[in-house]
Amino acid sequence: MENNCKNILLLLPPGTEIFEAAAFIDVFGWHQTIGSATCRLITCSSKREIALSFGQTMLAQICANEVIAENYAALALPGGFGSYGYYEHACSKPYLSLIKHFNDQHKPIAAVCTGAIALAQAGILKGRLATTYCYEAGFAEQIQKAGAVFINAPLQIDGHIITSQNPASAIPVALALLEKTAGCKERAYIQKQMGF
Repeated sequence: MENNCKNILLLLPPGTEIFEAAAFIDVFGWHQTIGSATCRLITCSSKREIALSFGQTMLAQICANEVIAENYAALALPGGFGSYGYYEHACSKPYLSLIKHFNDQHKPIAAVCTGAIALAQAGILKGRLATTYCYEAGFAEQIQKAGAVFINAPLQIDGHIITSQNPASAIPVALALLEKTAGCKERAYIQKQMGF
């Protein structure tokens, strides 16, 4: 692997929604396999074994307490389910500290669906256009309470922050993050090759 390869941190709190995590893994996997391979995705959680949604598990490549944030160019955060403990973990101090650090450095941050709740809890959506899951009451209100300007749209980009509304938006979010980290030509190439 080239030393100038950009590391992208895929933050996977317990309870993460599998499809949303898989979108980043797939897009950046295609980028590594047939694209320019200028970015590499690294999975991260509080422990090596992650209890995801729907009773599934996976292994993280790195634990959150091992992360040196300066070594990463961007942060990706899928959403998840409260019934699987997602908010308890995603909104805990270690995860919020990482989110704040990436924001302080103006590095791209991409959150899918309810991942925006953790961004709101980290205080980084204040005054920003943002979206989140809105098919149930309470989610949009949570990010508004944290100062976000809620936009009822599938995908919202405000500066270096990307938010989205539902699992269907996961691939567009991953492609948007690829564009921010590898450029628009690479995004167009991978998007075409993947059939999106």
